[in-house]
Formats: sequence, structure tokens, C-alpha cells
Amino acid sequence: MQADFDGSDPDASVFTLKRLHIDGEVIDLDADASVTDAFSDPLIDGKFKGKFDFGRLPMKVRQLIPGKIVGRLSGDSEFRFRAGDFSQSRFHRLKLKGALSLTGFTADLDSLGRLYTRSSELRFGSGNSFIANGHQIDSLLTVSFKSDTLSAFYDGLDIQFRGLKAGGGTPNRSNSADTTIIQPFGVKFAFDRLSVDSKADSLHFRLRNASAGASLTRYKGDAKVPRMGLKV
Repeated sequence: MQADFDGSDPDASVFTLKRLHIDGEVIDLDADASVTDAFSDPLIDGKFKGKFDFGRLPMKVRQLIPGKIVGRLSGDSEFRFRAGDFSQSRFHRLKLKGALSLTGFTADLDSLGRLYTRSSELRFGSGNSFIANGHQIDSLLTVSFKSDTLSAFYDGLDIQFRGLKAGGGTPNRSNSADTTIIQPFGVKFAFDRLSVDSKADSLHFRLRNASAGASLTRYKGDAKVPRMGLKV
């Protein structure tokens, strides 16, 4: 940790966290970050990468959990934002991207049911882009989730997904004070297989290779006329 403090102008001070490294049985973490303008509107710029192993929690901690949790959570992120960016008028200025992954994860909690995934990943970003119909679309706020296997069991209800994918996005731009302006967005959901079984009423449901998507756009470029799309 390094602090370059300016007594004549505290806001010109720079606080830096360089090469933080934690290497333990439960947590592995590497991080770098800096803070400027700390006394007015702090600017935080940094990145981190780490892993958390639920199966290696100390015995005293595991005894506090009503059940058993095993598996590994890993993640990485890059970020640059000011404290004031967490507002409706400035949220588009926030720069953030990263991912969180669960591997071999099982949470078997006594009264809360059971959750299992072999491999799942959540990705997010505030400045992503993609090409559609030959045109590049920039500055998108996006989030996506994928899982090769995901199952949940609670009170006799068993739900299982295979090949699950979901995502959504919207332009990451300044919002107008005019609430009638259409803010375009799109979402999509797909899976290779879904099974639902209920012991209470002997329900058995199976569905394969299904997908659905929805979008809200501006009709013929008119910012106040919505156009809705739905695809199943």
C-alpha cells in the first residue's frame, strides 16, 4: 500500500495498492488498484483475479453452515469508475468488465434444498460491442450466463438444465430526463434440455432444444415509438 499525500491539496493525493497477493488454502487473490480525487469524487482504477475454495473452509466456519457446500468460485475483473457514477445520470460512465465461474459446486443445505452445477459462468461488461447485419454496435451494457449442467431441488421439486445459456444487453448511454424516450434492450434464453419432476403431484416434464428472445427497439428510428419483438 502506497500513499502520496499532498498536504496543500489533499484531493491531489494518490493512494495505490500494488500487487496485493494472497495465497491460502481457501483464497487465492491478486489485485492492483489506485484511488485519486479521494476527497471530492473518488476515481477508482484497478483489477483483480482470484479463487475461493468452499471445500477448504475452516471447520469452525463449516459448522456454522446448515449443510454442506463444496466447489470453487473463481473470478476476474477490470474496473474504472468514480463514486458519483453510481447514479442514473452518470452510470454510463462506469467502466467494468469481468467474469465469475463456479466449478464442481454443490450446496446441500438442510431446509433450503440442494443446488448443483458442474460448470457455470457469469460474464458482464459495460463497454462491449458486437456485429449485427454487418454493422458494429458499440458501448453496450451486457450480462450473460451459461451452464453445462444446473440442477436445483427443493421440497420435492427437482429442476435440471443442460446446456443453459441466457443473456441481455442495452446501450450504455446517458439516460434522458424525458421518460417517454425508448431505451432499447434485448434478452435471450436457450437450453439443450430441461427436466422438471415433482414428487407432490407426480409431475414429469421434459423439453429439448428450446429458446426464446425478446427485444424493445425504436420503431423506424423514432425514439418515442416502441417496437417489441418476441421469438420462441
